[in-house]
Amino acid sequence: MIIALAACSAPPTKPVATEPVAPSTSASASIPVMPPAQRTPGHVWVIGFAANAKAGAILDSGDGPVYCGGRDHWPDTLVGHPMIVDGTLSVVHHDEPLVDEHGNHMAGMHGDQWVVTPSEPPPPADDGLQDAERALAQAIARQDRAALERIIAPSFVLRIAGMTKTRDDLLKALMVPGVEAVVVSELASHRSGDVGVVSGVQTAKVHGADDRTYFVDVFHRDGERWILVAAYAYEPS
Repeated sequence: MIIALAACSAPPTKPVATEPVAPSTSASASIPVMPPAQRTPGHVWVIGFAANAKAGAILDSGDGPVYCGGRDHWPDTLVGHPMIVDGTLSVVHHDEPLVDEHGNHMAGMHGDQWVVTPSEPPPPADDGLQDAERALAQAIARQDRAALERIIAPSFVLRIAGMTKTRDDLLKALMVPGVEAVVVSELASHRSGDVGVVSGVQTAKVHGADDRTYFVDVFHRDGERWILVAAYAYEPS
């Protein structure tokens, strides 16, 4: 997911609340996402799964790779994890395929290559985002479907490496027996106008065993509260 920050609206002057009210069905449509055919240079956030290519570190956003300028590679401990980086999106055109030190053509290195620089984490900001993330975890732990439907936008999309799931898919998966607790930790939150992003680790205790998931959640401010519109998740094997 590539979010054009210039299109984000200015933040409100009062704190965002998290009281349960019905979400707007068009919340996700208000996120200024750039599909591949409409990418243009500018200030962006890029969200995707960390991977290493021959030409450097990339984020697989689900609709094509974006190279992370200034990064030769992601450390092994981060490969596969969902990440968010802040930077300037630009395009580099290669008339001829690039070759590696062995003379082999580098896959994907012919034509236009999208690059985000400097590919660093966005500045921190909260404004109720972390409270919204904790409220989501509490609703999952209680298996409170009504609360989850208020928090999660109808057009919500979950990306897990190799799979895409809808809100209905997620709600069905969450309504399983044996959930004893759900806790979120290592939270980091970022905000630009009506767009908020929270990353962290979710630990669910199911039938006595801990299940850890690394996530990046994308929220939209709907009135005076945050609505979850998209998520990227990685579950270690």
